[in-house]
Amino acid sequence: MNAWTPYDRPLDLPLAAHLYRRAGFAATQDQLRQAMKDGPQATLNRILQPPPALEAFERRMAGLSGSAMVSESAASTESAELWIHRMQHTPYPLLEKMTLFWHDYFAIAGAQVGRSLLMERHIQLLRKHALGRFDALLRDLVRDPATLIALNSRVNHKSKPSHELATALLRYTSQQGDPTLIARAFTGYAVLRDEFQFRDYEHDSGAKQSADDTLQQLLQNPATARNVVRRMYRWLVSETAPPGDELLEPLAASFARDFDIAKLAASILRSNHFFSEQAYQQRVKSPVEFAIGLVTANDRPVAAAKLHQQMSAIGQRLLEPPAGTGWAGGLRWLNSFTIAGRANLAASILPAGSPELANAISPEFQLS
Repeated sequence: MNAWTPYDRPLDLPLAAHLYRRAGFAATQDQLRQAMKDGPQATLNRILQPPPALEAFERRMAGLSGSAMVSESAASTESAELWIHRMQHTPYPLLEKMTLFWHDYFAIAGAQVGRSLLMERHIQLLRKHALGRFDALLRDLVRDPATLIALNSRVNHKSKPSHELATALLRYTSQQGDPTLIARAFTGYAVLRDEFQFRDYEHDSGAKQSADDTLQQLLQNPATARNVVRRMYRWLVSETAPPGDELLEPLAASFARDFDIAKLAASILRSNHFFSEQAYQQRVKSPVEFAIGLVTANDRPVAAAKLHQQMSAIGQRLLEPPAGTGWAGGLRWLNSFTIAGRANLAASILPAGSPELANAISPEFQLS
Protein backbone atom coordinates (compact mmCIF):
# COMPACT_ATOMS: atom_id res chain seq x y z
CA MET A 1 0.00 0.00 0.00
CA ASN A 2 1.44 3.37 -1.04
CA ALA A 3 1.87 5.66 1.97
CA TRP A 4 0.53 8.71 0.13
CA THR A 5 -2.45 7.24 -1.71
CA PRO A 6 -5.82 8.42 -0.35
CA TYR A 7 -7.25 6.57 2.62
CA ASP A 8 -10.59 5.05 1.64
CA ARG A 9 -11.84 3.18 4.69
CA PRO A 10 -14.55 4.37 7.11
CA LEU A 11 -13.67 6.70 9.96
CA ASP A 12 -14.24 5.57 13.52
CA LEU A 13 -14.43 8.10 16.36
CA PRO A 14 -10.68 8.12 17.22
CA LEU A 15 -9.65 8.65 13.59
CA ALA A 16 -12.26 11.36 13.03
CA ALA A 17 -10.97 13.19 16.12
CA HIS A 18 -7.37 12.66 14.93
CA LEU A 19 -8.18 14.32 11.61
CA TYR A 20 -9.81 17.35 13.19
CA ARG A 21 -6.99 17.80 15.73
CA ARG A 22 -4.34 17.89 13.02
CA ALA A 23 -6.27 19.88 10.40
CA GLY A 24 -7.42 22.36 13.03
CA PHE A 25 -7.60 22.24 16.80
CA ALA A 26 -10.49 19.89 17.63
CA ALA A 27 -14.05 19.07 16.58
CA THR A 28 -17.50 19.35 18.07
CA GLN A 29 -19.54 16.21 18.62
CA ASP A 30 -21.71 17.10 15.62
CA GLN A 31 -18.63 17.40 13.41
CA LEU A 32 -17.33 14.03 14.58
CA ARG A 33 -20.64 12.33 13.89
CA GLN A 34 -20.79 13.90 10.44
CA ALA A 35 -17.22 12.79 9.67
CA MET A 36 -18.00 9.19 10.59
CA LYS A 37 -21.08 9.31 8.37
CA ASP A 38 -19.37 10.97 5.38
CA GLY A 39 -16.00 9.19 5.46
CA PRO A 40 -12.48 10.61 5.19
CA GLN A 41 -12.37 12.08 1.70
CA ALA A 42 -15.74 13.88 1.83
CA THR A 43 -14.82 15.23 5.27
CA LEU A 44 -11.48 16.45 3.94
CA ASN A 45 -13.18 18.14 1.01
CA ARG A 46 -15.09 20.16 3.59
CA ILE A 47 -12.04 20.86 5.80
CA LEU A 48 -9.71 21.88 2.98
CA GLN A 49 -12.01 24.28 1.12
CA PRO A 50 -12.61 27.86 2.32
CA PRO A 51 -16.21 27.85 3.63
CA PRO A 52 -18.86 30.29 2.38
CA ALA A 53 -18.91 31.96 5.80
CA LEU A 54 -15.24 32.96 5.57
CA GLU A 55 -15.75 36.24 3.70
CA ALA A 56 -18.20 37.61 6.27
CA PHE A 57 -15.95 36.41 9.10
CA GLU A 58 -12.96 38.25 7.61
CA ARG A 59 -15.00 41.46 7.39
CA ARG A 60 -15.86 41.17 11.08
CA MET A 61 -12.24 40.51 11.98
CA ALA A 62 -11.09 43.51 9.93
CA GLY A 63 -13.50 45.65 11.92
CA LEU A 64 -12.09 44.36 15.19
CA SER A 65 -8.55 44.93 14.00
CA GLY A 66 -9.28 48.49 12.96
CA SER A 67 -11.23 49.50 16.03
CA ALA A 68 -9.75 47.59 18.92
CA MET A 69 -6.16 46.91 18.66
CA VAL A 70 -2.94 47.60 17.51
CA SER A 71 -1.22 50.17 19.64
CA GLU A 72 2.00 51.99 19.02
CA SER A 73 3.67 50.17 21.91
CA ALA A 74 6.30 47.50 21.67
CA ALA A 75 3.97 44.94 23.25
CA SER A 76 2.32 42.43 20.93
CA THR A 77 -0.42 41.55 23.42
CA GLU A 78 -3.28 43.11 21.46
CA SER A 79 -2.34 41.32 18.26
CA ALA A 80 -1.97 38.00 20.06
CA GLU A 81 -5.38 38.38 21.70
CA LEU A 82 -7.00 39.20 18.38
CA TRP A 83 -5.48 36.06 16.88
CA ILE A 84 -6.75 33.95 19.80
CA HIS A 85 -10.21 35.38 19.24
CA ARG A 86 -9.91 34.46 15.58
CA MET A 87 -8.82 30.90 16.36
CA GLN A 88 -11.84 30.38 18.62
CA HIS A 89 -14.37 31.62 16.10
CA THR A 90 -12.95 30.93 12.63
CA PRO A 91 -15.05 28.91 10.17
CA TYR A 92 -11.76 27.79 8.55
CA PRO A 93 -9.55 26.25 11.28
CA LEU A 94 -7.04 24.81 8.81
CA LEU A 95 -6.05 28.32 7.74
CA GLU A 96 -5.27 29.35 11.32
CA LYS A 97 -3.45 26.08 12.01
CA MET A 98 -1.22 26.67 8.99
CA THR A 99 -0.68 30.34 9.90
CA LEU A 100 0.57 29.08 13.26
CA PHE A 101 2.87 26.67 11.42
CA TRP A 102 4.51 29.48 9.43
CA HIS A 103 4.74 31.67 12.54
CA ASP A 104 6.80 28.90 14.15
CA TYR A 105 8.74 28.20 10.92
CA PHE A 106 10.02 31.76 10.42
CA ALA A 107 10.09 32.60 14.16
CA ILE A 108 9.83 36.38 13.93
CA ALA A 109 9.36 37.68 17.49
CA GLY A 110 7.47 40.80 18.46
CA ALA A 111 10.08 41.77 21.05
CA GLN A 112 12.60 42.14 18.22
CA VAL A 113 10.19 44.08 16.02
CA GLY A 114 9.04 46.46 18.71
CA ARG A 115 5.76 47.46 17.05
CA SER A 116 2.39 45.75 17.37
CA LEU A 117 1.23 47.23 14.09
CA LEU A 118 4.09 45.60 12.19
CA MET A 119 3.59 42.25 13.93
CA GLU A 120 -0.09 42.32 13.03
CA ARG A 121 0.83 42.93 9.39
CA HIS A 122 3.38 40.12 9.58
CA ILE A 123 0.77 37.62 10.79
CA GLN A 124 -1.62 38.83 8.09
CA LEU A 125 1.09 38.16 5.52
CA LEU A 126 1.58 34.62 6.86
CA ARG A 127 -2.18 34.04 6.78
CA LYS A 128 -2.43 35.35 3.21
CA HIS A 129 0.07 32.75 2.01
CA ALA A 130 -0.54 30.03 4.61
CA LEU A 131 -2.27 27.80 2.06
CA GLY A 132 -0.90 29.51 -1.04
CA ARG A 133 2.54 29.14 -2.61
CA PHE A 134 5.79 28.98 -0.68
CA ASP A 135 7.73 30.88 -3.35
CA ALA A 136 5.30 33.81 -3.13
CA LEU A 137 5.44 33.68 0.68
CA LEU A 138 9.22 33.84 0.71
CA ARG A 139 9.32 36.74 -1.77
CA ASP A 140 6.86 38.75 0.31
CA LEU A 141 8.61 37.84 3.54
CA VAL A 142 11.93 39.45 2.55
CA ARG A 143 10.03 42.69 1.89
CA ASP A 144 8.09 42.51 5.16
CA PRO A 145 9.06 45.33 7.55
CA ALA A 146 8.66 43.15 10.67
CA THR A 147 10.94 40.48 9.23
CA LEU A 148 13.61 42.98 8.17
CA ILE A 149 13.61 44.74 11.53
CA ALA A 150 13.71 41.47 13.48
CA LEU A 151 16.71 40.37 11.42
CA ASN A 152 18.60 43.63 12.02
CA SER A 153 18.04 44.60 8.40
CA ARG A 154 16.17 47.86 8.76
CA VAL A 155 18.69 49.37 6.37
CA ASN A 156 20.88 47.23 4.14
CA HIS A 157 23.77 49.48 3.17
CA LYS A 158 26.02 48.38 0.33
CA SER A 159 28.89 49.15 2.69
CA LYS A 160 27.36 46.92 5.38
CA PRO A 161 25.04 44.18 4.01
CA SER A 162 22.81 42.31 6.46
CA HIS A 163 24.29 38.92 7.14
CA GLU A 164 21.39 38.09 9.47
CA LEU A 165 18.87 38.26 6.63
CA ALA A 166 21.10 36.10 4.45
CA THR A 167 21.67 33.57 7.23
CA ALA A 168 17.92 33.38 7.89
CA LEU A 169 17.23 32.68 4.21
CA LEU A 170 19.71 29.80 4.29
CA ARG A 171 18.01 28.50 7.43
CA TYR A 172 14.51 28.77 5.93
CA THR A 173 15.65 26.77 2.91
CA SER A 174 17.97 24.37 4.81
CA GLN A 175 20.93 25.11 2.61
CA GLN A 176 24.63 25.70 2.88
CA GLY A 177 26.05 28.80 1.24
CA ASP A 178 27.99 32.00 1.61
CA PRO A 179 25.79 34.51 3.46
CA THR A 180 28.07 37.31 2.28
CA LEU A 181 27.16 36.77 -1.37
CA ILE A 182 23.46 36.50 -0.52
CA ALA A 183 23.59 39.60 1.67
CA ARG A 184 25.00 41.69 -1.18
CA ALA A 185 21.99 40.78 -3.33
CA PHE A 186 19.65 42.39 -0.79
CA THR A 187 21.51 45.65 -0.33
CA GLY A 188 19.17 48.59 -0.84
CA TYR A 189 16.35 46.93 1.11
CA ALA A 190 15.12 49.19 3.91
CA VAL A 191 12.22 50.03 6.21
CA LEU A 192 11.17 53.69 6.32
CA ARG A 193 8.16 54.89 8.31
CA ASP A 194 6.98 51.27 8.75
CA GLU A 195 7.00 50.54 5.03
CA PHE A 196 9.36 48.55 2.81
CA GLN A 197 11.52 50.65 0.53
CA PHE A 198 14.16 49.81 -2.06
CA ARG A 199 16.97 52.32 -2.21
CA ASP A 200 18.70 51.93 -5.53
CA TYR A 201 21.67 54.07 -4.48
CA GLU A 202 22.35 51.63 -1.60
CA HIS A 203 22.27 48.54 -3.81
CA ASP A 204 25.62 46.86 -4.46
CA SER A 205 25.81 46.95 -8.24
CA GLY A 206 28.68 44.47 -8.09
CA ALA A 207 26.48 41.76 -6.59
CA LYS A 208 26.52 38.61 -8.70
CA GLN A 209 22.72 38.27 -8.57
CA SER A 210 19.67 40.37 -7.83
CA ALA A 211 17.52 39.62 -4.81
CA ASP A 212 14.86 37.94 -6.98
CA ASP A 213 17.46 35.82 -8.76
CA THR A 214 18.94 34.79 -5.42
CA LEU A 215 15.54 33.73 -4.11
CA GLN A 216 14.87 31.80 -7.29
CA GLN A 217 18.18 29.96 -6.94
CA LEU A 218 17.37 29.04 -3.34
CA LEU A 219 13.91 27.84 -4.35
CA GLN A 220 15.24 25.71 -7.19
CA ASN A 221 17.60 23.85 -4.89
CA PRO A 222 15.92 20.52 -3.94
CA ALA A 223 16.92 21.11 -0.31
CA THR A 224 14.26 23.81 -0.02
CA ALA A 225 11.33 21.56 -0.91
CA ARG A 226 12.70 18.80 1.31
CA ASN A 227 13.00 21.18 4.25
CA VAL A 228 9.43 22.46 3.98
CA VAL A 229 8.02 18.95 3.54
CA ARG A 230 9.99 17.61 6.51
CA ARG A 231 8.79 20.45 8.73
CA MET A 232 5.18 20.00 7.61
CA TYR A 233 5.41 16.26 8.24
CA ARG A 234 6.41 17.04 11.82
CA TRP A 235 3.50 19.49 12.09
CA LEU A 236 0.76 17.35 10.58
CA VAL A 237 1.94 13.76 11.10
CA SER A 238 4.57 12.93 13.72
CA GLU A 239 7.30 14.54 15.78
CA THR A 240 8.43 11.32 17.46
CA ALA A 241 10.35 9.50 14.73
CA PRO A 242 12.17 11.38 11.93
CA PRO A 243 10.82 10.19 8.56
CA GLY A 244 13.19 8.65 6.07
CA ASP A 245 14.07 10.43 2.85
CA GLU A 246 12.43 7.66 0.82
CA LEU A 247 9.09 8.25 2.52
CA LEU A 248 9.14 12.01 1.92
CA GLU A 249 10.64 12.06 -1.57
CA PRO A 250 7.32 11.80 -3.50
CA LEU A 251 5.95 14.76 -1.54
CA ALA A 252 9.15 16.78 -1.94
CA ALA A 253 9.32 16.12 -5.69
CA SER A 254 5.72 17.24 -6.16
CA PHE A 255 6.17 20.32 -3.94
CA ALA A 256 9.31 21.39 -5.82
CA ARG A 257 7.29 21.63 -9.04
CA ASP A 258 4.79 24.25 -7.88
CA PHE A 259 5.38 25.07 -4.15
CA ASP A 260 1.62 24.66 -3.60
CA ILE A 261 1.18 24.52 0.18
CA ALA A 262 -2.51 23.59 0.11
CA LYS A 263 -1.81 20.70 -2.24
CA LEU A 264 0.97 19.44 -0.01
CA ALA A 265 -1.24 19.63 3.09
CA ALA A 266 -4.04 17.84 1.25
CA SER A 267 -1.71 15.07 0.08
CA ILE A 268 -0.61 14.47 3.66
CA LEU A 269 -4.04 14.69 5.29
CA ARG A 270 -5.75 12.45 2.72
CA SER A 271 -3.15 9.71 2.88
CA ASN A 272 -2.99 6.18 4.20
CA HIS A 273 0.07 7.20 6.19
CA PHE A 274 -1.78 10.00 7.97
CA PHE A 275 -4.41 7.55 9.23
CA SER A 276 -1.86 4.89 10.23
CA GLU A 277 -0.43 4.02 13.64
CA GLN A 278 2.75 5.90 12.70
CA ALA A 279 0.76 9.14 12.84
CA TYR A 280 -1.85 8.55 15.54
CA GLN A 281 -1.08 10.47 18.78
CA GLN A 282 2.51 11.09 17.71
CA ARG A 283 2.56 14.77 18.61
CA VAL A 284 2.29 16.66 21.89
CA LYS A 285 -0.25 19.47 21.80
CA SER A 286 1.29 22.89 22.11
CA PRO A 287 -0.37 25.20 24.67
CA VAL A 288 -2.25 26.93 21.83
CA GLU A 289 -3.49 23.62 20.43
CA PHE A 290 -4.42 22.43 23.91
CA ALA A 291 -6.37 25.57 24.84
CA ILE A 292 -8.12 26.20 21.51
CA GLY A 293 -8.88 22.48 21.27
CA LEU A 294 -10.67 22.57 24.62
CA VAL A 295 -12.67 25.62 23.62
CA THR A 296 -13.61 24.12 20.25
CA ALA A 297 -14.51 20.62 21.41
CA ASN A 298 -16.68 21.88 24.24
CA ASP A 299 -18.06 24.93 22.41
CA ARG A 300 -17.03 27.22 25.27
CA PRO A 301 -15.41 30.42 23.95
CA VAL A 302 -13.20 32.16 26.50
CA ALA A 303 -12.05 35.75 26.74
CA ALA A 304 -8.97 36.05 24.55
CA ALA A 305 -7.04 38.02 27.17
CA LYS A 306 -7.54 35.23 29.71
CA LEU A 307 -6.47 32.52 27.28
CA HIS A 308 -3.43 34.53 26.24
CA GLN A 309 -2.27 34.75 29.85
CA GLN A 310 -2.85 31.05 30.43
CA MET A 311 -1.09 29.95 27.23
CA SER A 312 1.86 32.19 28.04
CA ALA A 313 2.08 30.78 31.57
CA ILE A 314 2.49 27.23 30.25
CA GLY A 315 5.11 28.06 27.68
CA GLN A 316 3.70 29.52 24.47
CA ARG A 317 3.31 33.25 24.11
CA LEU A 318 1.89 33.97 20.67
CA LEU A 319 3.90 36.43 18.57
CA GLU A 320 6.94 35.73 20.75
CA PRO A 321 8.47 32.47 19.47
CA PRO A 322 12.10 31.89 20.41
CA ALA A 323 13.74 34.13 17.83
CA GLY A 324 15.22 32.31 14.87
CA THR A 325 14.45 28.80 16.08
CA GLY A 326 10.76 28.68 16.91
CA TRP A 327 9.31 26.56 19.71
CA ALA A 328 11.13 23.29 20.32
CA GLY A 329 7.85 21.40 20.65
CA GLY A 330 7.42 17.72 21.45
CA LEU A 331 7.97 16.56 25.01
CA ARG A 332 9.60 19.91 25.83
CA TRP A 333 6.09 21.29 26.25
CA LEU A 334 5.56 19.01 29.26
CA ASN A 335 7.01 19.18 32.75
CA SER A 336 5.52 19.13 36.23
CA PHE A 337 4.84 22.87 36.14
CA THR A 338 3.21 23.01 32.68
CA ILE A 339 1.14 19.87 33.28
CA ALA A 340 -0.29 21.48 36.42
CA GLY A 341 -0.88 24.66 34.42
CA ARG A 342 -2.75 22.73 31.75
CA ALA A 343 -4.95 21.16 34.41
CA ASN A 344 -5.72 24.61 35.83
CA LEU A 345 -6.46 25.93 32.34
CA ALA A 346 -8.89 23.06 31.69
CA ALA A 347 -10.54 23.59 35.08
CA SER A 348 -11.10 27.28 34.27
CA ILE A 349 -12.98 26.36 31.08
CA LEU A 350 -14.89 23.21 32.01
CA PRO A 351 -17.39 22.57 34.83
CA ALA A 352 -15.97 20.97 37.97
CA GLY A 353 -16.55 17.23 38.11
CA SER A 354 -17.47 16.94 34.44
CA PRO A 355 -16.23 13.96 32.40
CA GLU A 356 -14.76 16.44 29.94
CA LEU A 357 -12.55 17.89 32.69
CA ALA A 358 -11.31 14.45 33.69
CA ASN A 359 -10.47 13.72 30.05
CA ALA A 360 -8.79 17.08 29.54
CA ILE A 361 -6.24 16.56 32.31
CA SER A 362 -5.42 12.95 31.42
CA PRO A 363 -1.97 12.22 29.92
CA GLU A 364 -3.59 11.00 26.69
CA PHE A 365 -5.29 14.35 26.15
CA GLN A 366 -1.90 16.05 25.91
CA LEU A 367 -1.29 14.16 22.67
CA SER A 368 -2.47 15.13 19.23
